[in-house]
Amino acid sequence: MRSQPALPRPSVLICLGLLALLVFPFFSLAVSPNAFPNDASDTELLQNLPACREENNIYWRPTLESPANRGLTTKTLQSVELIDDVAVVLEYPSVYDVHTPLDPTQPIRAQSGGFHTDLILRDLEDYVDTELYDFVLLYSIQEVPSWIHSGARGMGSAAKNIGLWNGSYGDDAYFPHWPRLRSAPHMNSVNFIDRSSACCSNYGGTLTAFHEIAHFWSSFWNHSNLTIGPREWRPGDPIGWLAGVYAHWSWNWVDTAEGPEKMPGIMYSGPLSSKFNEFDLYAMGLTSFAEIRETAYRIYECSPPDYNACIPGKIHQVTVDDLIESLRLATADYYEGNGRRIPATDKSVAEVRILIVILRGEDEALSAKQRNLVKAMAENIPSAWSRATDHRSRMIVGSSAPATLTVVKDGTGRGTVTSAPAGINCGVDCSEQYSTTTQVTLSATAAAGSVFTGWSGACSGTGACVVTLDSDTTVRATFYSRVACSTICLNDNRFQVDVSWRTAQGTTGQAQAVPGIRSDDSAVLYFFTAANWEMLVKVLDGCSMTNHFWVFAAATTNVEYTLTVTDTMTGQSRSYFNPLGTAADSITDTMALPVCDDSIVVTPERAVKVFFLTEEGGADFAKLAGADSLPDANGAVQYLGSTTGPAYTNETCSPFQVTWNVRPECSALDFAALNRWCDDNVFKEDHAHGVRPLVTPKELLAPIR
Repeated sequence: MRSQPALPRPSVLICLGLLALLVFPFFSLAVSPNAFPNDASDTELLQNLPACREENNIYWRPTLESPANRGLTTKTLQSVELIDDVAVVLEYPSVYDVHTPLDPTQPIRAQSGGFHTDLILRDLEDYVDTELYDFVLLYSIQEVPSWIHSGARGMGSAAKNIGLWNGSYGDDAYFPHWPRLRSAPHMNSVNFIDRSSACCSNYGGTLTAFHEIAHFWSSFWNHSNLTIGPREWRPGDPIGWLAGVYAHWSWNWVDTAEGPEKMPGIMYSGPLSSKFNEFDLYAMGLTSFAEIRETAYRIYECSPPDYNACIPGKIHQVTVDDLIESLRLATADYYEGNGRRIPATDKSVAEVRILIVILRGEDEALSAKQRNLVKAMAENIPSAWSRATDHRSRMIVGSSAPATLTVVKDGTGRGTVTSAPAGINCGVDCSEQYSTTTQVTLSATAAAGSVFTGWSGACSGTGACVVTLDSDTTVRATFYSRVACSTICLNDNRFQVDVSWRTAQGTTGQAQAVPGIRSDDSAVLYFFTAANWEMLVKVLDGCSMTNHFWVFAAATTNVEYTLTVTDTMTGQSRSYFNPLGTAADSITDTMALPVCDDSIVVTPERAVKVFFLTEEGGADFAKLAGADSLPDANGAVQYLGSTTGPAYTNETCSPFQVTWNVRPECSALDFAALNRWCDDNVFKEDHAHGVRPLVTPKELLAPIR
């Protein structure tokens, strides 16, 4: 049996009837302060504010009060459908069984109202784990009155000195069975998810959701006098007025066109970028006062005499100290102590979880397009939220945890890896979260002078890397600097051939190609004169057979020479020496140069982990000795090869493969645990021994990835 949620304190009931209309410009594609798509003027809206503040206003309270207390008849939930563990579809006889009624005589966007959040949450309790969720997004199939707004709050103020009421901080949850619930934004029609803007393709989807979610942190730096208007800032107004109209940053920001790191960001009346600004992150508890104290944004004041026209005037620098001082000037309800956020940060925001809920009547159907919109948004939310919060918070959608996709770049060259869906742009952003089961396609683009040589880890080859995420996944992309071939060049100029020689008389020189006698993979060389041929050199593509390029050579000479073949793509080289006075042997090296597609060159001797032995407090070696036991780490070099052990040599290779990781730090290893492991292990190691090289013959080594 489910109990009714407690009612909130009157102090946290804010008027959203006006907010529904004021927020409406948030969804206009125009950024002009005078380009409101609704019919009402700012003055008319502000005149209606006192009526909205009445105790029995019909806008906010119905989302919190019991339907029975309002004389409503609770209708039976008809059906429940889960969409990929990220969304829940609740069917009622009519959507208006869980929403305030529609007045057919009035324009739909001129009507106040909202979802009966308490009834919806109560019905959800039978189908979801209510202790998981921080936010519940409420969508409808068709548009319903009140447009889009921040919805019912699940608890009091997020902190002191950032919102409307310091006194409500620490209040018990308003919905007792949902102890983590911060708010349940009213997102209106699913169709709006598909809306884009000049700034952002995900305007109506993730950014609109984030905007309404962030209203939980109340009115950022909100000035106490909500009746001042319109939104233009003028000399004499407290700086806090820039965010003084219902938690939206005002119009007066000079930096709006300077990129996503600038003001005002997501919490403008309509998102101007895909990120929260640094003042927002501070209000959310994701960054400290010390971190942002030097951050300054530029604002302009409106010029007299017509402040409503707001012709940009003098430019000012705004810091967090300016905003705090503005709160001090406003009212004691906004200000406590030194005015800084209390608590200073909020670790609980480092990970938040949301549930998408779609409400429909039995006469409505969720179309295939709408279903795909919901699924696509759910897939994009984790990576979009990570970017929006400067990677300080992660957001989980539904009941499953997101998977983190990490790209590690290797090699001596430069390049960029990007993803679809968006999220990875490495270069800069090399790790993103996606909903599990998301299929992500990675593409690698080499910079000028570099070449992409392939993927390793979760992908291989040189084409697009496609991964379906079911857990945290790492993909490595290798780029090598390409050096222009300057001497004898084979295989589309990739391989450079150099031969230095020395005679018994001490004469030295460099071999030259016989003019006109060559192919793409072969060249004939001379030492002394072009008529006296000395050597044939071939570099062949043997990747399909040995995963290496081959070097074959034959010389008709007994002078000393050194043949060097260099892969200009990777910088690797292979050298062959013939002593003076010795008839040259033929060279048939089928493991000469390894980079075909996905091999990554690693020096085997670097692949080590350093331990020191201790009698107490050390790690259990048995847990470290398995092939998959050492966790991967960004930048760690991995060597997939064979252990030696006393029973195995360069002639007899162990059947077991071990992953070795370079770790710069030492770790403590329990002496007794090592002794126990030596008594019985699959590698047949029975004693400790000094440093010795790994298997070195290339023909015995597995590919190094």
